[in-house]
Amino acid sequence: MVDFIHRKGRQRKYVGLLRSFDDLHEDKQNIFKKIKNEIKRELGGDVNVYVFGSYAWGYADEKSDFDVRVDKPLPTNKHIGRMISEKINKEVHIQYLTKNIKETPLIP
Repeated sequence: MVDFIHRKGRQRKYVGLLRSFDDLHEDKQNIFKKIKNEIKRELGGDVNVYVFGSYAWGYADEKSDFDVRVDKPLPTNKHIGRMISEKINKEVHIQYLTKNIKETPLIP
């Protein structure tokens, strides 16, 4: 594995791009699924949620937050990421995805 230095100076191991959601460890899959369920509850139904950030790019570590992208516009008057972070006790960041990006695995 190659060392990766995050812009904040934290050294991490680079393991390669995430090719499939199934390649994540089961405990991380469960966290991402919880995030997706909360997003669906907040946005109302049919929304695709994709793994993004350090987990997708292959340099996540035990201090990494959980970044996701959604294909449905986020309401401007709600801070959904912060609400979900508090609910599941993990730091969550959500971005609105305007088009499908193939390198970001879909959360089933």
